[in-house]
Amino acid sequence: MKKNVDLCGFPYRNRTCAINRSYVCNQTIACHTGALCDANCPTHYRCQNHDCVERATLCDGNSCKGCPEDDEWTSGAGFKCIRQGKLCRLPQQLLWDGVQECDEGTDLCYLTTRRSNIDGRDIRFEHDVAFDHSLCFECLDRSMIIPRHGVCDGVIDCSDLSDECLCEGERPRICDDIILNLPDGNLLLSESSKCSVGQVSCGNGTCINRTSVCDTVADCQDNRDEKFQYCRGTLQCSDGLPADRGGECRCETRCVVKSAVLCDGVGDCPPPGFGWGTVRWGKEPGHPADECEARCSNSTAFPCVDPATGALGLGEPQYSFVCNVVFDGNWNLALVLELDSERECDGVVECTGTQEDEVDCPDRFYCLAGNRISIEQSEVCDGFEDCDDGADENNITCPHRFFCSALGGTAVSIEAELECDFNINCDDNKDELNCTDDRFYCESGKPLFVTKRQQFDGRKDCEDLTDECPITSPDRREDIFSSRYQLIANPVLRALVWIMGLLAIFGNAVVVFGESKQLVKTNKKKGLTSLSVNHMLVLNLAVADFLMGIYLIMLGIAGAVYDQRFCANELIWRSSSVCTTMGILVVLSSETSVSTMVLLTAFRLYAILNPFNASSKPTPCQVLISLCLVWVVSLALALVPLTAHLQHMFAEEALIENNPFFENVVVDLDSAKLWMEKLVIFDPEYSNVTSDTVLEMKKSTSWEELKKTLAHDENNNVEFFDVSQILGYYSADSVCIPRLFVSRADKAWPYSLAITTYNFLAFVFVLCGYTFINFVSRKSALKRKDSNVTKTLAENRMRAMQRKIIRLIATDFCCWVPISIMAFINFSGVPVPNVAYAVSAILLLPINSALNPILYSNFVDNLTSKLGLTCQKGGSNKGYSASTRMSSGSRSAISQNTVVSTAI
Repeated sequence: MKKNVDLCGFPYRNRTCAINRSYVCNQTIACHTGALCDANCPTHYRCQNHDCVERATLCDGNSCKGCPEDDEWTSGAGFKCIRQGKLCRLPQQLLWDGVQECDEGTDLCYLTTRRSNIDGRDIRFEHDVAFDHSLCFECLDRSMIIPRHGVCDGVIDCSDLSDECLCEGERPRICDDIILNLPDGNLLLSESSKCSVGQVSCGNGTCINRTSVCDTVADCQDNRDEKFQYCRGTLQCSDGLPADRGGECRCETRCVVKSAVLCDGVGDCPPPGFGWGTVRWGKEPGHPADECEARCSNSTAFPCVDPATGALGLGEPQYSFVCNVVFDGNWNLALVLELDSERECDGVVECTGTQEDEVDCPDRFYCLAGNRISIEQSEVCDGFEDCDDGADENNITCPHRFFCSALGGTAVSIEAELECDFNINCDDNKDELNCTDDRFYCESGKPLFVTKRQQFDGRKDCEDLTDECPITSPDRREDIFSSRYQLIANPVLRALVWIMGLLAIFGNAVVVFGESKQLVKTNKKKGLTSLSVNHMLVLNLAVADFLMGIYLIMLGIAGAVYDQRFCANELIWRSSSVCTTMGILVVLSSETSVSTMVLLTAFRLYAILNPFNASSKPTPCQVLISLCLVWVVSLALALVPLTAHLQHMFAEEALIENNPFFENVVVDLDSAKLWMEKLVIFDPEYSNVTSDTVLEMKKSTSWEELKKTLAHDENNNVEFFDVSQILGYYSADSVCIPRLFVSRADKAWPYSLAITTYNFLAFVFVLCGYTFINFVSRKSALKRKDSNVTKTLAENRMRAMQRKIIRLIATDFCCWVPISIMAFINFSGVPVPNVAYAVSAILLLPINSALNPILYSNFVDNLTSKLGLTCQKGGSNKGYSASTRMSSGSRSAISQNTVVSTAI
């Protein structure tokens, strides 16, 4: 088919012509002028003024070609990326066409999926377009799209400043000058005038709109709206101030982009209107705007020439160049070749033999070999070999270049400033390897690196998750329990979890079985009497401690489930309902156990002080009521942290995964409130929100209540505020225990400190109680005057009682006192080592649950007695015969002592 045949034009204008899109794009068929853009050809794109231009004009260094919005400047608001190895600011319409412009494809902001729609016999293909939030970010005023990685990078890319001023942590200084609502409903006053909410205060009574920041016009007297630190060179050089010294500015040029460094003593700016071969300074060094028009300090005075000197034009008229041509090695003076001036000094020899058209050419670089004699100076050290021998791009000619293969092998070097600039420019990534600045290298190399700000933020930025779980740093956080691979990193502690758990489970199960059997037996004989009280208390204690055993076994199972992959699932685990249930079990078990031991001590003290009433008081009914009260109070204590209205105290952290403004996916409630207050200012959807709503938002005590204040629908949805999980009181660490060691900075410190104080006072009570029991028992034994046999039995009972008391006090001391004392020390401001917390949580806290069955039952004494009887099998009969011949008074004395020992 003949090229450029107009098949869709006259005489077929009133008819529809359906052709293959490729015929239009490769210009086999030319329908009309704008067809290339109408067909969405990858070679062209449509400007905002509806012109259709070639994509080759994008970021080509000439702002007079292409679309007006393609002004070639890389600073200011807009979508910035690396294109063909150079930083480029793309026109916004290119982000919708599905054609990749950026080297890494970051401009493919819209995902297009094809689906079939069957309508009767017809099958129609439709396309669904979805915005890719992982690559791109839409500014909150919906005016433009920027790369996702451009959010919170310290450089303003959105015209409404929403990409930086909503960020947590460090942000541009200009963000602090934006007027926000105050709690009383008034507006923040800037020195002498009243600015509107959302405006920027210039500090001298002047207020500007946010869109006036980084727009190339200095509106504030101190240039704060065009500072280089966050605008990266939008300030016009003629507006420079001494405070702007060292920052980049824009020279006044035509068609070409020329930046300068303000007030550095070097004149960078050419004459106004400088462009493609237009003007130059008439008298050096001239009057450059970056040194002469900017208000620079005297310390960097530049020898400016009077601007009246003006500039010299370079656009001389065309002329002809005449040269002699040599044939067969001889001069033929009769033959003269007349050349256009453009062909003189173009690097190609037209005057053969003499080469006079390429000799002594100004502003040319002469190649050492090859067909090209010379090239323009602007082509030297630009990364592309223009000389056949590559002399224009070697490391001798260009010592300040970074040499590597770039742009798919078409370039041999890049600018030295591009090394370690967080953008990969070399084909082999060489320019971004071994950089020592603020970055972390992914172990898989996909991507090559992330910024330090992205490390340990709870987001999967590296494909292999090494930014959250690096091999080189197993203790990636101040997590005293877990590691990259294990829920409990220390193998000794892992073993102790299973040992203590099994001891607590089986030991307490035996006690529950034995005490239940004894209680049923007693009830069948005499009903529930005072003799049943001790069995009820020990049974209750065993059940409480059994729960601690369940917790420990659950913890061991969780460690096995997440073996070798815990770090990747840490937040999922800590925010899970299983972890919360385990935390409830710990508080319920420990506080019920503590309270039961307090009851045991109190009832036994009563038996010592009132031995003759011990058989009737306390009654089983009173004991049962006390035990029920203990369980109810302990359960209430365990559930208090789950109360919705107390989330500001116990559940101040939540997972918000799709919000680029927070430094971490784990966000605390106060930070969320502050962010939502800013959101009201920046998002036009909340333009009708009143100061009363903002005040209500600040007073919110729960995550759900906070969302309701700005919710758009019945599902309480707020943009960028999808709370996926809540990290509660029991989610502080990987083992799901309550927060034992707190400081005043922890909002739940009153609760934790109250439990610690109660446990400590309970130990003091048990210690004093059993010390008193021991004292009274010894005093009673010394007063008795019985036979030798009776005294021997009494002494044996006394020694057994003393051993039991020592065991009780020793284990209670190991459990409660170290934890309580360390908690008090930590609360006073002296930090406790992490290892102490780990040992307290895994070893000391559950130690009573594992040992209480042995201590509070007669297990040890019975075992000792059985072992003693076995060893003394022959001689025991004689002792028994002697004991049977005791007097009735002796039996009475032993019986009285039994009341005391039973109380133990």
